[in-house]
Amino acid sequence: MTAATDLSPALAAQAQALQLNYAPIDDLHQAFFEHLAAFEGLPEGVSWLAPLQALRTHLAEHFEAENEMMTQFGPEAFGCHKTEHTNVLKVVDEVLRRVAMGEWQIGKNLVQELPVWFEHHVQTMDNVLAHSMKESINQEDCRGASCAA
Repeated sequence: MTAATDLSPALAAQAQALQLNYAPIDDLHQAFFEHLAAFEGLPEGVSWLAPLQALRTHLAEHFEAENEMMTQFGPEAFGCHKTEHTNVLKVVDEVLRRVAMGEWQIGKNLVQELPVWFEHHVQTMDNVLAHSMKESINQEDCRGASCAA
């Protein structure tokens, strides 16, 4: 994994811009950008399979961690968010299958498009999750105490 300081200026700027001020989610997002950094400057002819598999493993763990956060709000909460996670993993699995057959260009396409999807996903779905988690924590802190409304 690449150290946070090893991110390209473009990835570092995007990672910074997508901070949600909720450390558990922000840490997952930082790790996502560190995985993307593994593809920067990757020459043609070099196998994309191993870094794509590492990215897929990260995404599965990342999405599972977020899905676990969502469970505290009930089984129906965040259904669209969870479905989006599932669909992204399906796409990555298909890309991995095709890269394993020698279609490395589709892996490159995924790595170029994933940050575009990710930015929208963070600004919408993850932003709501982070806000909900912070609100939940604030409510827990106020139990039995006199919290101002």
